[in-house]
Amino acid sequence: MLQKNQDVRTPYRIAKRIGELNCIILKNFIMKKEILLACVASLIIASCVKSLYPLTENTKDIVFKKELLGRWKDPKENTEYFIDSVTTTEGIKYKVMVVERKADNARPDTNNFVVMLVNIQGHYFLDCIADINQPSYSDIGEQNMSLLLPAHFILKVYGIGQDYLSMSSIDKDALSLLLQNKKIAIRHEDLSKDDILLTEKPATLQEKLMELEKFPGVFKKDSLIRMK
Repeated sequence: MLQKNQDVRTPYRIAKRIGELNCIILKNFIMKKEILLACVASLIIASCVKSLYPLTENTKDIVFKKELLGRWKDPKENTEYFIDSVTTTEGIKYKVMVVERKADNARPDTNNFVVMLVNIQGHYFLDCIADINQPSYSDIGEQNMSLLLPAHFILKVYGIGQDYLSMSSIDKDALSLLLQNKKIAIRHEDLSKDDILLTEKPATLQEKLMELEKFPGVFKKDSLIRMK
């Protein structure tokens, strides 16, 4: 039973505060070290919609498709994706290196992820987190690392072909509109005007993703092409 003055939103306020601390730590670190964006990519300050929890904790939901392996390119951006396999205690996952090349031939931004492919009722999703084993993290320091809150960036997979990979992230503006209009109820925190942190645990998170399928505008399809 809750005590009279106990606030049920306390865990989420803590998550939000940790996110703010992440911003301070990483911004200060970048100013000092000019680190590659690998340390930023899937932590709290990076992408628009993230999840506090993984998409699944059941290893039976994790699948491996060798068709994902290889070198891919975003045809609309000067960005390449190098996908390899890695064996973990939870099964075979993917190591993904994302290289964004600059138009002025400056040093490219390189981001590294560990990714699992999850099958939810026949629908496939990629659950991406930062690969903290990369050397880029070694200079942050143990105390700072302990304050970082890794977030899960979730992509819906529409299709994997011989020469294409079709997928989509969650559109932040479309999701915000659904939440504001109470078309869907998902536990979340607005970390900033640009960032939403989903706080549903895995089983409920899966249900909510299936529910979002009813709103086509939430997932905006994009494609990668395989490089020969």
